[in-house]
Amino acid sequence: TLSSIFLLGLVSYFVAKQQILGSIHREIAAMARQAADNMSAFFNLRQEDALSLSGAMPLRDYLKYKDYGLREEAAALRNEIGKSYALFARYRGVYSRIAYCDVQGREVAAATPAGPAAPRPERFSRAIPPRGTVRHSDISPQGPGSGEIVYWAGVYDDQLRAQGSIVLACDLRHVRRILERFRIGKQGRTLLVGADGSELLFSGAAFASALSGRAAISGAPWSVTLEARPVEFLSPLRKMGNLTAVFFLFIMG
Repeated sequence: TLSSIFLLGLVSYFVAKQQILGSIHREIAAMARQAADNMSAFFNLRQEDALSLSGAMPLRDYLKYKDYGLREEAAALRNEIGKSYALFARYRGVYSRIAYCDVQGREVAAATPAGPAAPRPERFSRAIPPRGTVRHSDISPQGPGSGEIVYWAGVYDDQLRAQGSIVLACDLRHVRRILERFRIGKQGRTLLVGADGSELLFSGAAFASALSGRAAISGAPWSVTLEARPVEFLSPLRKMGNLTAVFFLFIMG
């Protein structure tokens, strides 16, 4: 009968809807994992950069010259260190500033991608990390501004005495670009989420009734959440359901 056909069509519609939603959930979960892995690789490389610069030979030589009282040689090498930091910042393309700070937190050599920079008057107040370890600042909840995350690693001389820190300021617009790449659909949203569930960075406007997936970022205290609007994926099915209903009403009429 026509009612049986309509009921069968209705059941088929809801079965297809659940299958589509299940497929979308699996896709979101897989893409959230990929986004988290991309974030992990990005953040881990920042730590590797900090450790690499903290043990770089020009800096070690500078510390030796300073210990030996070779002021002119130390000053000349300090200028070269600034130039090398500028080259490194341009090469990586993610750092807004790189600096070596002494044990009092005073900048000794610093650079931006544009070139060597004059030392800042304010002191770097963070404690020097143990040898071979890297610390990073928190990410404050932000709107459209880019912001930055700061990494620092301890600098030690040949006698394993702490001599300050290498400080790298990483521009968060590069993190936002990763978030943007993993948006699902035209209206999807990607978020960097703190350990307490707060939204730290995001790409896309918020909306209700979202399908979502979350994945932890290995080596960092954050996670990535992907959100998608169901209507973007169910629209074709809904149109088919509407056409079926109209056709049924036409036959009944």
